[in-house]
Amino acid sequence: MTRMAAQMTTVLFPDTKVKLQLWKMEEGTAYFRFMNMETGKAILNRGVFEWK
Repeated sequence: MTRMAAQMTTVLFPDTKVKLQLWKMEEGTAYFRFMNMETGKAILNRGVFEWK
């Protein structure tokens, strides 16, 4: 891993069910977000994960 960053957009409480959405954009880069399954709102948004 060479870089990982995300924007926290709301509070996450214990026992909250979440869904990970992940998109591989090109070799070495993926975007992600965590969604609250009850409200449908993003918890972590604009996530980027890079690797070599």
